[in-house]
Amino acid sequence: MGHNAQILEPLVVLREMVRVCRPGGRVVVADCSPRANCAEAYDRVEKLRDPSHTHALPPGELAALFHVVGLPEPSIQSTRLHDDLDSQLGHSFPCEEDVPQIRAMFEDAIEDDFLDMAPARRDGKIFFSWPISIVAAQTNA
Repeated sequence: MGHNAQILEPLVVLREMVRVCRPGGRVVVADCSPRANCAEAYDRVEKLRDPSHTHALPPGELAALFHVVGLPEPSIQSTRLHDDLDSQLGHSFPCEEDVPQIRAMFEDAIEDDFLDMAPARRDGKIFFSWPISIVAAQTNA
């Protein structure tokens, strides 16, 4: 597996973070992390918006990786990062033909938030927020 392939493997990355962390230090991962029941739809819209997207780990999956690498029970905090769809599409790399489907998915999610992005329409624009998990654990001293 080449170096670039390894960065797509979160377990490989987390093991390296633990390896280089000083004894008794903290390993912290902050990433987009949709609810488990929304992860499939979240990944689908994200791959359309940014073809380099692979998979966003739900909070439980992210925390489970900490156990796999031998870290103690991690703390998990959640926050939201707010944005609007027009700005995000302007900073992204979707195929032009996918933009209507992306917009439709956000419109459809306004009712039941199946993307875990809390989309809402205000002043003719769609606003949303990224679900962020901050997972942290202390290494052994």
